[in-house]
Amino acid sequence: MKYRGNRGEYELSSQPIATGGEGSIYTVTNPVGLAAKIYKNPPTGELRKKIEYMIANPPKGNTPGVCFAWPTDILRNAHGNMVGFIMPKVQGDVMLQYTAYHGNPGHFWRARVALAHNLALAVACAHASGFIMGDLNAKNMLVDDKANIALVDTDSYRIIDKSSGMVYPCEVGLGELLPPEMHPLPESVSRLSASHTRKPPTIFHSQYKSSHY
Repeated sequence: MKYRGNRGEYELSSQPIATGGEGSIYTVTNPVGLAAKIYKNPPTGELRKKIEYMIANPPKGNTPGVCFAWPTDILRNAHGNMVGFIMPKVQGDVMLQYTAYHGNPGHFWRARVALAHNLALAVACAHASGFIMGDLNAKNMLVDDKANIALVDTDSYRIIDKSSGMVYPCEVGLGELLPPEMHPLPESVSRLSASHTRKPPTIFHSQYKSSHY
């Protein structure tokens, strides 16, 4: 499959590597090192503007141990309509798979402390850039064998356009990780507390691979 973006042409794999409610993730076979998200329903209006703003405003700085699968280019079909976006292809296991015990107590806990540290750095980096990780949870993080974290599903973040004041909300979230004052789930997860209250139970999951109840 071939699509065009502002930076050139991209060739995608014929089959997705992951599929979710909004769309599917594909490997970009040419050029290499990239992935693409293709939406089930082509993004228009607010979502299109949000992706364009994210491309122009990536997270600040270069935080060791943390990587964001952040949009870097839009994708258009043959008719010129936006259908998705390009992002770095990240590596690792889903966090709850990474936390399995492999029989080495010393490595087990060193890796978990490093993972908790990098998770806290990731939240701090997002907040410093003005983004809120409204759907922060263990399924949206990939972890490599050195406890480096790659955050995916970044197009769900709450984003504020600093020039216009336009707010692009986070419209998803796991109920069990929302703070009490946000139950029942509102139309959008918009408060800074969404990231703060999700971080402790997510760190707990990273240490014990267990429920926080």
